[in-house]
Amino acid sequence: LGYIKYPLGNYSDLYSLGVTFYQFFTGKLPFSDEDKNKLIQKILTEEISFSYFQNRNFPVMLPILLKKLLSKNPLDRYQNAQGLLYDLIKLKIQPELVFETGEKDSYGALNEDFEPVGLSEYIENMLRLVDRNLNPVIRGGKKTGKTTLLLYFLEKNKKEKKIIFIDSEKNSQIGLFIQVLVEKMYKFFSFEEIQVLISDKSFHAIGTFLPEAIQERFPNLTCEINQETKTYLKIFLAGLLSLLKEKNIILMIDNTHEADEDILITLTYAEEGNLILSFNTGSEKSQTLPIQRFAFIDLFPVKEEEIKVLFTRLFSGSLSQEDLAFLTKKFSLSSYYPSEIIENLKILISKKQLRHFPEKNQWVLDHDSILKIDFSGYYSIYLKDQFD
Repeated sequence: LGYIKYPLGNYSDLYSLGVTFYQFFTGKLPFSDEDKNKLIQKILTEEISFSYFQNRNFPVMLPILLKKLLSKNPLDRYQNAQGLLYDLIKLKIQPELVFETGEKDSYGALNEDFEPVGLSEYIENMLRLVDRNLNPVIRGGKKTGKTTLLLYFLEKNKKEKKIIFIDSEKNSQIGLFIQVLVEKMYKFFSFEEIQVLISDKSFHAIGTFLPEAIQERFPNLTCEINQETKTYLKIFLAGLLSLLKEKNIILMIDNTHEADEDILITLTYAEEGNLILSFNTGSEKSQTLPIQRFAFIDLFPVKEEEIKVLFTRLFSGSLSQEDLAFLTKKFSLSSYYPSEIIENLKILISKKQLRHFPEKNQWVLDHDSILKIDFSGYYSIYLKDQFD
């Protein structure tokens, strides 16, 4: 609630939260009237009473926080939950402390729900390699967009191609990797097709690593981790990869540098054309892949024209042409990936050097302060300051 000229925003939900807090502490609503029109008039024009909090055992800043949440003017309220949470934690730790509210509050949120920028050429290259029966290997550092690229490829090609996605960071051991893979393969294969790969002897060695649906058919399973078990697991994984190849199903593995040696050895000898992997740049593990079957694609920072497109989408067209040109030029002075640019923008928002005015639906920059910033390593410095 608030001035009608303002669009709905975070401040609307936080006002409602303030009403809930007020009712929780006082046992009543800030305003009440059976007549809806009179109630709305009270909300818009009358002041809320905070007399209940006087001479009671409440933290000294509690009514101040509630006043901010319940301000008539939406811009005087908390603009995001992070700013409120920071003040609530401070209030809990030091109930007698008097402090300025909204220190970590920030205005506006970037629109991150858009088609990724600068990936089209990578997607086309990946498709060409797959069609040539080569396995694309995406290489890039942290926060360079490897995962974004793989998921974008999956989204763009899910109607034409059958794809299974696994994150090795969460499934780095071969046993768990196989369990997740088999579960996902049930979308394309019957139990009988998978069971063909398992002999009685190997099943009792690897059975506990298989999905529960398979284990239930074979009671009294026991498994001892030894070299024989690992051998059977590698043979079984190789068989699963062959099945995927037969049905032309692509296995997409993110963060392959996190996979254990048994997985990597098996992938090294996999057939051509049905794997897409991602590695961190410089990972020694990627160097073991034979170039006859694997082709490397290195990720590069976005170009100036792509940065401009990125800003246009992030700010939903509500950044002036002057500010758009200023930011584009600033970030074009060095090399950045989209995720790094977005992180730096969020820091600017948190420091109120980049602000959103909802009544005008316009973003405004503090040119002078931003001009002095060197964004190289800016995010790391910001994080260090937060924890010091």
